[in-house]
Amino acid sequence: MTHPKTPAQLAEARQLTSTLNTLKTGEAPGSQPEPAAISGTGKLGRELLRAAWDGNLAEVKRLLSEDADVQYRDSDGFRAIDRARNNGHRAIVTLLRAAEKKKTN
Repeated sequence: MTHPKTPAQLAEARQLTSTLNTLKTGEAPGSQPEPAAISGTGKLGRELLRAAWDGNLAEVKRLLSEDADVQYRDSDGFRAIDRARNNGHRAIVTLLRAAEKKKTN
């Protein structure tokens, strides 16, 4: 019989240090740096993530043209491409994948 994992174990497995700290200490979020501070610059990353999540293709294109941070992660550790994929926004996933490749070259 498998035992269900605790929220702390799940956060640790996904390397969600801010969430793990909150679970362990009870301190309010914001006392730790957001994941964007660890990965990427955060420039327009939150806006890009929201537009991708909502399926707003025009806004994603605009934000990418302004060099939005495609590596920005939300408090759950997800990037814009993850949120777009989870919500079935294929055209946005394709755009974000191309933007990620462009950043690495």
